[in-house]
Amino acid sequence: MAIFGVIVNTALAVSKVWGQTGIFGIAAQILPIAMGIAQLAIIASQKIPQFKYGGIVGGGYGGGDKKIIAAEEGEMVIRKEVVRSNRSALEAMNAGEQGMTQINVYLGTKKIHSEITQGIRNKQIHVYKGALSNR
Repeated sequence: MAIFGVIVNTALAVSKVWGQTGIFGIAAQILPIAMGIAQLAIIASQKIPQFKYGGIVGGGYGGGDKKIIAAEEGEMVIRKEVVRSNRSALEAMNAGEQGMTQINVYLGTKKIHSEITQGIRNKQIHVYKGALSNR
């Protein structure tokens, strides 16, 4: 996207110089062309972020999606509000840590509550210091 913007802006600058100076401004057009080439070189030299092992996409907050990403089948994108409130748990999962990770579950129905209670009784769900596990 940035490369396209530089090309468009360079073309506009060259046409503006042409409009103001005509054929006699060919030498003056060299400066915006050289600046455009320099900007393209800077953009092309930037390292593309790699997320082979996961991680947080940097940038500002708000205003909608601003990053183009590539994802493979089976990968998941999580909303930033969810990441913000569960970042440490997500980072632990991403790192492959086998330790206990706290996950808050809000029990909104009696059915869920009874299923968890029954799972604890049947030893399908284990409670460790107030945390639940199915190990």
